Amino acid sequence: AETHNALGSLKQKQNAYKEAKTHYEESLRLRELLPDKVESEKKLRAQAIAQSLVSLGNLAQARAEVEKDEETTADLYGEALDALTKARQAYIDGFHQGHPKVAWALEGLAKVHRKRGDLRQAQERMGEAVAIRRALASSDADKQMFRKELDAAEAAQQEIADKRSEVRGRLKNLTKGGATGPSMMKLALAAKAAEAKGAEAESKSPSPEKEA
Repeated sequence: AETHNALGSLKQKQNAYKEAKTHYEESLRLRELLPDKVESEKKLRAQAIAQSLVSLGNLAQARAEVEKDEETTADLYGEALDALTKARQAYIDGFHQGHPKVAWALEGLAKVHRKRGDLRQAQERMGEAVAIRRALASSDADKQMFRKELDAAEAAQQEIADKRSEVRGRLKNLTKGGATGPSMMKLALAAKAAEAKGAEAESKSPSPEKEA
């Protein structure tokens, strides 16, 4: 399973997305066959499955970012959300609700939601991640171990909140301008699309907790 996951990561870096997906899916299949008779085995199995799901989610997101067809892009972001949502639950099962990897999965979900233009969901998921990061930072004796991740999460949370406020302001101005019915819907979708496009320009540097 580890070999397939590593090969998937290599193929993804080479932009061989179809081969990467095949390796990631095989890694997931093998990890789902791991024993889970006792609690310790269940946790290790869940942790391993989560890693494969994260890999599949990252791959779907990477493919969406370079896809030209809008319908295919939407489908790929949907795949990413599905995989990362399952990864979040697997991390909870493998560790606990307040584990850093749960926060990382939530941050990944927030990023995908934002790129899709769903700022409400992005803000909610990032808020959950920040809550975990704050709890971790407060439990750290010297307040440094989790500080960097907390600062980054809070900055992302504020940026999403600012963008959401900006979009609301645009829609309010459009309403004042007399846009109604189909025209209003078209303009609202355009505002969401502009936000999603803006999210694409964000730095794509990997998180310190990113898994292959």
